[in-house]
Amino acid sequence: MAAAIEQTSNDEISIVEFDPTLAARLINVLVENGAIKKNKQDQALEIVNGFAIKTPTPVKMPKQLADNKPNRDANLIKKLVPFTGKCIEGKCQALNNNHGLFNQCDKPPMGKGIYCKGCQSPNGTSGMTKIQTCGTVEDRRMQYEENGDINKYKTPSYEKENKDGDVVTKNGVWSKSLGKVLEDINKKRDEPIERHQIEEVAEGLDVEIPEECWEVPETKKGRKPGSKNSSKNSSPVSSDVEAEPKKRGRKPKKEVPEEEVVEEKVEISVADLGVSDDEEE
Repeated sequence: MAAAIEQTSNDEISIVEFDPTLAARLINVLVENGAIKKNKQDQALEIVNGFAIKTPTPVKMPKQLADNKPNRDANLIKKLVPFTGKCIEGKCQALNNNHGLFNQCDKPPMGKGIYCKGCQSPNGTSGMTKIQTCGTVEDRRMQYEENGDINKYKTPSYEKENKDGDVVTKNGVWSKSLGKVLEDINKKRDEPIERHQIEEVAEGLDVEIPEECWEVPETKKGRKPGSKNSSKNSSPVSSDVEAEPKKRGRKPKKEVPEEEVVEEKVEISVADLGVSDDEEE
């Protein structure tokens, strides 16, 4: 945004036009304090960004605010440096969701500890910390040593109390690859984030991103096994091949060979006459 925004007395200006980052910062504060659910974050952000205010007098952004205005793309890109198998020195050792990457937090730890204040603070809604819900760098490193897949990580399961007061288990979720996350983000952007932009940030952290992190897994199409529209005995036939419709009606009578029919008639006729085997001879 320019250093100054001037409007006529009858014009309106939206929040996003006044400051592109203001709404996002407000929503993040509300989410952290439990006022807005995390799954409603994008919807709330869109509403606030579209909110328009009248400007009866020319509005000028203070010089200090204009000079210190955060770069949204830079903040996003630095959160996209993926887990590469090692801990980044000088950073909090908790994992953050970050669009499903579950990578290392980019904030410095508190004092002589290994976690930042935010990752140690309980969420206003769930009462759980990011350390409990997302895990730690050590958790992810151990899973990587077990399965050998740099993109494969499952967050810890934990118990929480629901609205009815019952304790339920919240199962962990699987992480996404950087390639998949970047693909999803760029679908919503006019100017895509390029690979080299993330690599430059990683280089500044002395991190080399493995080629496997850029992989985008193929999406499997079709119904999941056991879904309402799939039968237990259904065979894995391609959806392009149409199944032959079943014919309705009675089954046709079984055709009996002519010789069997003749023998049956002979036996019946002898029995009907009451002739014994001796008499027949």
